Amino acid sequence: LHNLDAISGFQAVRRQHQTPQQQQQQQQQQQQQQAAGPSSRVVPPPKDEEWQLARRVVAEALQQLPPQAYLPPDLVGYEPDTPQTEQFARLMAELAVDEPGVRALWLYGPGGLGKTTLALRLYNTLRSSFPHAAMMDLEFNLEGSKQDELRSQLKCALEKLRLPTDGSRAELLQRLADFVRHNKVLLLLDNINHDQQLNDLLPSVSSSGSRIIITSRTKELPSSRSYQALARSTQLVHAMPVVLSTAASKALLRSHHGLSEQHLDALGLSQLEGDVLQACGGWPLALQVIGGALFYEDEVCYSAGGAVDEQQPTTQITQQWKEVHDNFVHRGLLTAQNASEARLKEIVAFTVSNLSETARHIFLDLVSVFHLPSVAWKARSILEVTWADKDGTRALKELQWR
Repeated sequence: LHNLDAISGFQAVRRQHQTPQQQQQQQQQQQQQQAAGPSSRVVPPPKDEEWQLARRVVAEALQQLPPQAYLPPDLVGYEPDTPQTEQFARLMAELAVDEPGVRALWLYGPGGLGKTTLALRLYNTLRSSFPHAAMMDLEFNLEGSKQDELRSQLKCALEKLRLPTDGSRAELLQRLADFVRHNKVLLLLDNINHDQQLNDLLPSVSSSGSRIIITSRTKELPSSRSYQALARSTQLVHAMPVVLSTAASKALLRSHHGLSEQHLDALGLSQLEGDVLQACGGWPLALQVIGGALFYEDEVCYSAGGAVDEQQPTTQITQQWKEVHDNFVHRGLLTAQNASEARLKEIVAFTVSNLSETARHIFLDLVSVFHLPSVAWKARSILEVTWADKDGTRALKELQWR
């Protein structure tokens, strides 16, 4: 709350949700406080009533806020005069928010290339120009065991559009489709990778003035009837996010392995870093994953002058860097020319296998909690035991960097 008008509005909403008895009680308390002077203290309502009131006020306040997507404030690569900012400006011009008709943007490429980051930046920038906006993350299939996740995503999107969220899955899909068909909407569909996803969520072209942003790992879905309708009835633009520049790649890699240029020179690792940067080819997720693998879990202490402390295990650090370099570069596991989903899976598998035993157990337990609800209760009991000792604390720190 930045000004008195906002505070007054908040208090008005609060009073709107209070019962007459609560309002009367509040007035009596205020009168008592005024009579007793500034040193008096008003007894608050019982916690359960205050909690319910707070929930109602917050729910209404959130409905009045534009649904902005979270992005970290220090995104690498989006500094002025970079390939990312130039592409962002071009795509904003393509979407041309002031032009009539429907325009759609199809961002494609392998996982970890920066599709979602670019899409969210576009969404946040365009949001204020639309009366209605919603986004959905579809990192799952519409069929099978992920129906609960789909239902949750649909309800979240409908809440942002201020629509009812009750009903079956089919009713929720139909409600979303009907609204998009008849209203000017900014819609972000993240991770559309199957025909059925697009057919269900966008069964017809939306109303004039709408803008649709879609991310996918495939360049097109020609067998989808919704994709065909987009290509036929809208100005559909295809784009692949540009890779990071050399400077941005270096900054991202170093933010994960934790060594400065001065330290790299002192350890004789500058050439190895250069080989890794060239192999990554500006692929953001690869740089993050490999940077984590290069990080030495026992933090290196440096003297005030920047020289490596001779008492620290520099030999182990160099050995770890050479091992990662040999696995990723010499084996050809990663090159700029073969960036693909399969290659990324190999990289992640290697880094997981390189974790310490405790960190690997915690990682797999976390996977169970998020992806296997049927065994989550078992994983929780395991986590409580595994995290309780010193090794668990060290392993969590290792996972944070990896």
